[in-house]
This record gives sequence, structure tokens and C-alpha cells, in this order.
Amino acid sequence: MNMNEICARQCPDDMILETLIADQEVSHLSVRERIEVIESAMFKCEQLHIPVGHAFADGLYMRQILIPKGTLLTSKFHKYEQLDVMLQGDMSIVTNDGVARVKAPMIGASKPGMKRLGYAHEDTLWITVHATRETSVETLEKMLFADSYEELERFEIEKHRNDYRQMLIECGYSHETAREQSENAEDQITIPLEDYGIKVGDSLIEGQGIFATAGISEGEPIAPVRIDGMRTQAGRFTNHSAEPNAIMTLREDGNIDLVALRSIHEEEITVDYRQSLKLSGANVIKEDQPCQE
Repeated sequence: MNMNEICARQCPDDMILETLIADQEVSHLSVRERIEVIESAMFKCEQLHIPVGHAFADGLYMRQILIPKGTLLTSKFHKYEQLDVMLQGDMSIVTNDGVARVKAPMIGASKPGMKRLGYAHEDTLWITVHATRETSVETLEKMLFADSYEELERFEIEKHRNDYRQMLIECGYSHETAREQSENAEDQITIPLEDYGIKVGDSLIEGQGIFATAGISEGEPIAPVRIDGMRTQAGRFTNHSAEPNAIMTLREDGNIDLVALRSIHEEEITVDYRQSLKLSGANVIKEDQPCQE
């Protein structure tokens, strides 16, 4: 299916998303980039207005949409984790792992940064639930969603940096002390990162970071971060995140591995330094100001 023929729906509805994301025009791109290219082509078609319903409870905000059968649609980027509830319907949705068929009833959680491409096989009633006390719909639109990846990226960077600063306060560190320990070359060793499907690259979060060069499955060991008490590049360059996609785990032999918390696809690998500091040795944390769980 050519990108200019999206609205023609020339393939069976159970194959439309697989056909679109496999199209030679977009097959070389990341999932996000594929969705954005497809979305640009969709904007050339006649647009369907889908009203949004709003409801509020104590600290909760609910959005509800009814997606008509046969609708191909995309979402905005969302900035925070949200709860998804499908009360009725049947949809195919593009994910980083491919196309998933979802049927009601369904309840699940979406991680921050998600942008969806979906196709409704049946009329679908979809609800999202957000934790907030804000009640202005106009304010919520700006607070919860980003119109572009660039806007989301700026938001994410500041969120990670703010959480890093909060982590330093909780763990009793100054930025200078943390930097000194991070750059200490006396406890570093070098391993062949290419053997583990990762590399060191420029990070938008801070300086340099560790990046996956291929897909990594949830629960899969990524690389050693400490071997016989010495830090590898994975231990030296893995950055902190408010929503990490990896965790450090202690092996029986005392070495420490980096393990994926979710599927990772050619993106920066991050951890929560609070957890990493506790694992690497509580003696580096001030006793009168312990790192919080």
C-alpha cells in the first residue's frame, strides 16, 4: 500500500497495519518515525472528528472516546504513564514489538513517550485514566500530551534531570561528588561493547550514555556493569532516568549485570541511580540521609 493510498484501505482490515509499517517507504525507519510518516499521509485524507468525553474524581482524570469501526488513527505523544481501559471493541495497535490485536474487555498501562497507530475492527470505546488534580481540560491537554517528538524530548530531558537532582538530595550527594566518583578511572575496565549489542554515544540526558544497537527483550541481561569490583563502560556511562528501562542486578559471584525492565529498541539504556547505589554498596550513602526506595 502506497503512503498516498492510506484511506483507500486496499488490504483486508486485519492486515492494514502490518502492510503500512512494512511498506518499503518506511521499513527502514524506527517505529516512531514510521508512525509519523504514516500520520503525515493520513492528514492528507478527510479527517474524522472523534469527540472526547471528560470526567473527574478525587485526584483522577478520565478521557473517553468512541472510535468508529474502520477508523485508522494516531495519538499524541503522552508525557506520563496512564491507565488504558477498553470497554468494548476490537483494535490492532502498532507497538515497538509489532502489531498487537486487542479486544475488549482490556485494562493495561502505557509508559510515557508512547505514540500509537491503531485501526478499529469494531466500534471501540477507549478510556484513559490519569493521576492529577488539575481540572482544566485546556491545561490538561498541554500538561499531559506533546504535539511533536521534539516537544516530548525537551520535556523528558528536563524530567530526568530534575529527578537526578532530587536523587542527589535524597542520597546525600553533591553534584561534584557524584561527578568525581563517576569519572574515577581507577576502578574502570574495558569490555567489547559490540559483543553485547550496545555502544557509547552522545546522550541528551547527560554527556554520554549507553545505547542499544539491536532489540533487547524484557528481562534479558544486557551487559556486565561490574566485574570483580571494577566498572565496565556500562557501569560508567549508563545514565539516570525518572522512568528507567533497565535495572542493575547482583549475580551469585558478586558481579553486577544490567538487565532490561522492558523491551528496548535502539534507544538509550537508563537506570534509577537510587537502586544502583544501594546495590553497589550502602557505604557510599550517608547514614543520616539514606537513599529512599
